[in-house]
Amino acid sequence: MTSMRRQIADAVSKPAKMSREELVAEHKGTQMMYRIDVAGEDLRGLDLSHAMWEECSFAGADLRGASIASSIFNTCSFAGAKLDGADATSSIFNTPDFTGTRFGKARLPSANVQNCTIRQADLGDVFMDGAIFDRMDFGGTRFPRVLKRCAIVNSLLVETRLSGCRLERCAIMKSDTRRIDLTGAELLQCLLVKADLTAAALQGVKLNRCNIVDAVLPDRNFDGHDFTMTQFIKAKMPRTTFRNAVLKNCNFQESDLNHTDFSGAQIQNGLFNAANLTGARLVDCRIPNGSFAAANLAQADLHGAELPHAVFTKAQLVAASLRNAALSYAIFMHADLTDADFGGATVTQAKLHRAIEDGTNWRGANRSDARGDDEGLKRAEDWPTARKAGAPA
Repeated sequence: MTSMRRQIADAVSKPAKMSREELVAEHKGTQMMYRIDVAGEDLRGLDLSHAMWEECSFAGADLRGASIASSIFNTCSFAGAKLDGADATSSIFNTPDFTGTRFGKARLPSANVQNCTIRQADLGDVFMDGAIFDRMDFGGTRFPRVLKRCAIVNSLLVETRLSGCRLERCAIMKSDTRRIDLTGAELLQCLLVKADLTAAALQGVKLNRCNIVDAVLPDRNFDGHDFTMTQFIKAKMPRTTFRNAVLKNCNFQESDLNHTDFSGAQIQNGLFNAANLTGARLVDCRIPNGSFAAANLAQADLHGAELPHAVFTKAQLVAASLRNAALSYAIFMHADLTDADFGGATVTQAKLHRAIEDGTNWRGANRSDARGDDEGLKRAEDWPTARKAGAPA
């Protein structure tokens, strides 16, 4: 846009109305398009790519099949426009107006859209892999069936429809996900940060190798679900049920799992370090090589659980039940086993170095098959204190 045209536009404070032909000529002459009004014009099939558009109006325009790729649109209106088949690959839309826009089969791969409302819209046929959406309002909007490498940040996703969708390597971060519909959705290697899924529809959802960080999921029912290799780090999931779920190689570190029910779940190599499992049920679970280091398992029920080679170092197992549990080669170093019940448990070669055993029940557990304090390790642990006290090295 020439400096003179910009001065004139500013002076009259009114966008310059253009026809299709005038727009084509203007676009050929410059890539700086300022305050142009092509509202309602037939722009089908035009190549309008590689330009910067400032405060322009495409309201009600027909952009079907047009190319607006690799462009920047600042405060532009597409209200009521037809974008079916339009190509906006790698374009940036800052504070656009998409009210009533008909997207159809628009292409938005690697696009960046920010500070915009697209409520109750149908994006089911839009191709938007690799797109980034920041500060959006997608309330009630329907998303494509397959979405890959897409990021949604600081946005409203209240009642957004993702049921039956497949999301691959997508990220939803710091967004309002209340009542989001993920029924039957499949999430593969996705990242969810600070997602409140308290009232989300999650029936039949599948999570595979996902990272769920600081999510809120209380009182949910995930019985029988397959969440293989998913990371639930610092998640708030009290009273949630995972009965008979497949949780192989899952990570629940520092999560709130109080009174959560894992009965019958398969949790091979599960990580529960520093997790709150107070009153949790892990009855008949299979957790070989599991790690519960520094976890709180007070009053937890691990009756009949398979826990060979599991690590309970510095864990709190006060009044926990481990009756008939398989604990061969498990490590309870510095664990608090006060009033814990190991009746009938298999503890062959379990390590109980400096474990607290006040009131611990070992009846039928062959406590003698376990290994007690390691004298060499005790000396090593006590050496710094002994050295300070002046004892000989």
